[in-house]
Amino acid sequence: MSESKYREVLAALSERIDSGLYFEGDRGGRMETVEEMQALFGVGRTTMRFALAILEDRGVIRGHQGKSWFVVARSAQRGAEAGSRGASSVRDQTNGSTST
Repeated sequence: MSESKYREVLAALSERIDSGLYFEGDRGGRMETVEEMQALFGVGRTTMRFALAILEDRGVIRGHQGKSWFVVARSAQRGAEAGSRGASSVRDQTNGSTST
């Protein structure tokens, strides 16, 4: 996975979250499905899941199995220091480890 690609996706998602896009109309914070986001950003499943996991670790989004992802806080409200912590815990998860 290209490090710059997941960072691009992470930045784009953060911008969409901060703009309030996911609260327009009747969305109620609901994001697109993982498959829709993959197509939107032109990335594979691993890259998409990595970016989503970082946002989840930061407390910005929450996943609901079978329902998609939901925004729980604007990403700008969360500290950037969580980014490096999130990336390391996600790397551990993708390697099969459960350390957080």
